[in-house]
Amino acid sequence: LGWEYAFYIFGLVGEGISFPAIHDIIANYILHEDQSKSVSIITTSSYIGTVLANYLTPIIVTQLGWEYAFYIFGLVGMIWCLPWSLLLNLSENNNIDENNDDNNNDDDVDIQEDVSFSEIPWKKIFQTKQIWAIIINQWCGSYGFYVLLNWIPSFYLSKGLELENQGLFLMLPFLFQGIIGFFSGFLADKLLTKGVSPTKVRQIFQHIGMIFPAIFLSLIIILPLNIYQIAGLLTLAIGMNAFTLSGVSVYHLDIAPQYSSILFSIGNTFGNLPGIIGVYFTGFLIDNYNSWEIIFLIAIFNYLIGSVAWFLLARGKVSL
Repeated sequence: LGWEYAFYIFGLVGEGISFPAIHDIIANYILHEDQSKSVSIITTSSYIGTVLANYLTPIIVTQLGWEYAFYIFGLVGMIWCLPWSLLLNLSENNNIDENNDDNNNDDDVDIQEDVSFSEIPWKKIFQTKQIWAIIINQWCGSYGFYVLLNWIPSFYLSKGLELENQGLFLMLPFLFQGIIGFFSGFLADKLLTKGVSPTKVRQIFQHIGMIFPAIFLSLIIILPLNIYQIAGLLTLAIGMNAFTLSGVSVYHLDIAPQYSSILFSIGNTFGNLPGIIGVYFTGFLIDNYNSWEIIFLIAIFNYLIGSVAWFLLARGKVSL
């Protein structure tokens, strides 16, 4: 049993470093005007993978046993390693470091050469306001996402919608989120190619992804709605949050591409904390106050605080 836990932890560690590695590859191999769509495609693909895994796992466990869920998904990952390695090796000659002037066309950005791990300016990173814009927005945006992701079924139950009838209601918000996230990257890169500065593009998309969810959640609190209207507003709230894929999720590639994996890791760490703290805190509030208005108000507060912080901090010249 001890080895099983150890291997499980090793698996989580492997997953934890995969996205920082991917963002480092994007910084080095993808032109700046294509990076928004790259991030959006990769991230929305991970949503699709999660949905498929959640659908297939119960079937696999029921038909074959719980062990085969690990065998099958692990085998798929191992098989994918081969074409992944081959494709990455074929791309080595396309490294864009030597074309950094084309990789970033914003006057707010300092272009620097790659550095070793020991040369990473940790103190300076945490003294930079733009990094705190990323940290705050990763927390604030993820708070609403994780709370809604984990507690929507209980909210629907409180409105009289039984669990067996929630399937479509639970699927639509994340389907809409995937669609919005996918196309937002293409739209953001289109604006960049038309000469709009990266700072303005990131400001626009991040504010859309934070303010509109706050508005839709506010309408759920204020208006007398039936279950279908509530579901529609929740779908819009979760879906519109995907605009942040072309905001905070790609901003580190604008301001310091040479530290992209490090900055992504820092932001993603703070982005995952609400999945633990926020979800637990929501359960505490439900048990003690039984008020969904409080739950939504806290999510709204986080969205708005994130938007204000982004407006104030995610601008200006960066030099790391």
